[in-house]
Amino acid sequence: DSNYTNVAWGFRCVYQTPQPIAHWKFDETSGTSAADSSPGGGPHTATLVNGPTWTSAMDNNGLSFDGSDDHVTV
Repeated sequence: DSNYTNVAWGFRCVYQTPQPIAHWKFDETSGTSAADSSPGGGPHTATLVNGPTWTSAMDNNGLSFDGSDDHVTV
């Protein structure tokens, strides 16, 4: 069709910035779970299994594992 001879077409794609699905800081000080701190808001709570203990770290808190059977499930 000659009506479209001098028409410029353009498309703009809008991309959403990728965000983590989950992010655990492990900065709690007690309890048997770690909260999800991701921007998406989870909830993807991590559960401490077999007794890892909360401990102070250089910048914040963290977990100490016994090297035997302590672990975290998500």
